[in-house]
Amino acid sequence: GAEAPCGPSFRKLTCEPRGRGGLAPMADAAERRPLLDGKDAMAPPGGGCCPTWPCKAAFFAIFLACTLPAWIFAAFTDTCCNVPRTAAEHRRRARFLGHLMKTVWRSAFRLCCWIRIDGSGLAPLEQAGRTGRKVFIAANHSSFLDSPMICALAPSALIGDLKALMARIHFSMPIVGRLAKALGFMPVPFRSSDRGNFAVDKDKLAEVMARVDEHLANEGHLVLFPEGDLNRNWRQLLTFRAGGLEIAIRHDMEVW
Repeated sequence: GAEAPCGPSFRKLTCEPRGRGGLAPMADAAERRPLLDGKDAMAPPGGGCCPTWPCKAAFFAIFLACTLPAWIFAAFTDTCCNVPRTAAEHRRRARFLGHLMKTVWRSAFRLCCWIRIDGSGLAPLEQAGRTGRKVFIAANHSSFLDSPMICALAPSALIGDLKALMARIHFSMPIVGRLAKALGFMPVPFRSSDRGNFAVDKDKLAEVMARVDEHLANEGHLVLFPEGDLNRNWRQLLTFRAGGLEIAIRHDMEVW
């Protein structure tokens, strides 16, 4: 039978301190849809028996080429302009890099014409932050394309001040790590890299939470994968980790 169309869908959730309400229920399983249209994002247009490896090779080549300008900018400013910066200078650099990443990754998705994105559910997200409250984007995490897609599709008014919490191990990756540091992303100090092991170094986590509080106190916004891990089964959410949602409640943030 025909499959339902797939695409990003955002809904504003209520997130208030205990006593005034709580986090609104998540969408029904039928409404939890992946961001990509089709079972295999790397499949050639129209499906068929054509091998997918040319599409995969082209995808990685295109994304690497499009990400290179942002990486060069981050590397240049780290190496050649390695001078003490004020907090305002750090924010300006991260904002510029955020807008640059949004532009190049939107271009990458357009060039990868076999990846079909249905953005019909994005309209409500354009209203995020209009109330003056900080924005908390809680996204499902079904593939490694989630981060580039959020960056490419997030509202321009938010992208420069949108930071993420990500596993510390990703900061050691040559390209991803440098970009994450330049963007001001914050590492979650998991004790182990094993899937499903969420034990953290509490002392280092306290330092990270202090950075989160400082970021939110300076007109910042936050994006987080509450499941804490990749979940290939988009029909069934994993148990949410409490720490991320506690941040949203404590700072009275808009949750999307």
